[in-house]
Amino acid sequence: MNREENLSGPFSPTESMTCDKQIYNNLTVGLLASRQEMDMNGKMTNSGADLVVKSRLDSMPDSTEVVIMVDKDDNEIGTCTRKEMRQFNKWHRTTCTVILAHPQDPHVFYHVRDSVKEYCPGYYDLGFGGVVTVGESYLDNAMRETAEECGLTLEPEHLVELGSFSRDDEWVRCHYRVYVALYNGEPEQLIPQKGEVERIGKVKLSELEQMIETMKFTNSCETMFGFLKNFITSGKMSTLKEAKMVRGMNVI
Repeated sequence: MNREENLSGPFSPTESMTCDKQIYNNLTVGLLASRQEMDMNGKMTNSGADLVVKSRLDSMPDSTEVVIMVDKDDNEIGTCTRKEMRQFNKWHRTTCTVILAHPQDPHVFYHVRDSVKEYCPGYYDLGFGGVVTVGESYLDNAMRETAEECGLTLEPEHLVELGSFSRDDEWVRCHYRVYVALYNGEPEQLIPQKGEVERIGKVKLSELEQMIETMKFTNSCETMFGFLKNFITSGKMSTLKEAKMVRGMNVI
């Protein structure tokens, strides 16, 4: 199956990196992640596949939530329920917020999606986020979803937009907006949302590409990684305003 992603924003080819013993020990948990390559037209193609478990659509706790429907150019054209969006693969909007740590030795937070999810259950992911609902902007959604999924409350000044891209394949028709934020804490201090996030971890940037190559990440993560790497190597991580969390409560 061939898939395409249309990119808008910084992207640079990833370089070979070395993963540590812990990542190798985790190989039994995941499958080889899909790899993306540039085609003749400069678009991203991906030979792997995400997963939508349509038998779970009726049991989704938010199946009746109303989301914004858009066209392939991201123009709003109406609304539908989350169930209809998944069932009929309708165009919609999604945010992804990648959380970084330690500017002097960059680390990236990742999480494992809950096994009960209808979309990519048990997959690894780089971005906290979700589908944009009626009345929300991309930025509103990024702040809400990050707070819900990991307990970290962000204000607009904590978020920097990395770029946007779109997917149009048999699993997903979506416009993604990718943000980045800084939190110099540990995964254990964050609060995984039950039914959404199984666990949260943190990895060195220098080891992340190998992890994406060997673990079962959602297909959009390589694009996010490209945005992220370009942001960090451009020296922009120092511009981020840090968000902090104390005893399960955030302080700004």
